[in-house]
Amino acid sequence: MKTTLIGRIEHGIDGHDRYEHFELDEEARNQALDQKMSHLEWVRNVAEDRGFFDGSGPGQLFCNSVTVLPFPYNEDRFVVITHIQRDI
Repeated sequence: MKTTLIGRIEHGIDGHDRYEHFELDEEARNQALDQKMSHLEWVRNVAEDRGFFDGSGPGQLFCNSVTVLPFPYNEDRFVVITHIQRDI
């Protein structure tokens, strides 16, 4: 799978959103098939595994939310938004 950072939007002290482009290759498509998952489900699982982390207390960054948007008319390309927040 090929990933490319598109950019990020800062939310000041509250954290930021990171935008990435995910494009599945043959190996990733086969892994999704082996796990009996749609490509969207497989990308969501990978994005959550990569993106989720816990902060270690007040003022620290954490992530418990990832949004996956499929490209129209394409099963192999997705935009993944990782929502990183600050524990206040």
